[in-house]
Amino acid sequence: MPINPAKVLITDNIDLISDYQEKGIPCILLLNDKNKDKDTSIARYCAELDKDEEIRVNSISSEYERNREIARILGEDYINLVIARSRKEPLIISSSDRIIIREFTTNDTNSIYQLYEDIGDEMERFYKDAEDAGSVIEKYISDVYDFYGFGIWAIELAESHEFAGIVGFTPRTRDDDAMDIELGYAISPMHQRKGIAMEAARMAISYARKNIDYVNILVNVREGNLPGQILAEKLRVFSSEVRYNIMNRRD
Repeated sequence: MPINPAKVLITDNIDLISDYQEKGIPCILLLNDKNKDKDTSIARYCAELDKDEEIRVNSISSEYERNREIARILGEDYINLVIARSRKEPLIISSSDRIIIREFTTNDTNSIYQLYEDIGDEMERFYKDAEDAGSVIEKYISDVYDFYGFGIWAIELAESHEFAGIVGFTPRTRDDDAMDIELGYAISPMHQRKGIAMEAARMAISYARKNIDYVNILVNVREGNLPGQILAEKLRVFSSEVRYNIMNRRD
């Protein structure tokens, strides 16, 4: 699908970036010789063309077509990311006929809190109590998604858009400074035993293969959690990068 450059401002003018960002308009600062000596830290999103790309873009006389070419070089995924972040909309990570995996929104706060209450000690909590939940989820959205480009995501039913659980990855640094990612998931009790956990985990792993730079996918399963162990074994067959560990109850 062609990228519409009208959806996002792409410019090397730092003053325009400042004005448009305040209005909530998606912006990308194009780094080049015109702004190399200026403070560009105000720009939330920046991009830089290589020399050949810059020559090709500058040879285009139409400003609209020039911006269209820049958008094509940066790629549809990056343009959509900038638009979603600027509008505070969740990115769709993956979807099937049955479920959608997407980023959290603050509207998920009550559903996530209830999920943690239902699952209990099986999950590492994002927050301490309900009062703390909203601000922590909002900070998670702005800090984790922007910094890593991934995280824990919401699972919703495709037909009803009902919240069904969570799935995603947490980064784990290795001794060699590379990164493993740990798969985490939890399904709301009313949606368990329907194959949603397996489907969501496979979709998340498929997404990671294309979009995350990692070495191994870690799956930690508590001792005695037989369904979790079975799922981990199936995921290891699905993906050779999966490494799973059974944790005793003291871990």
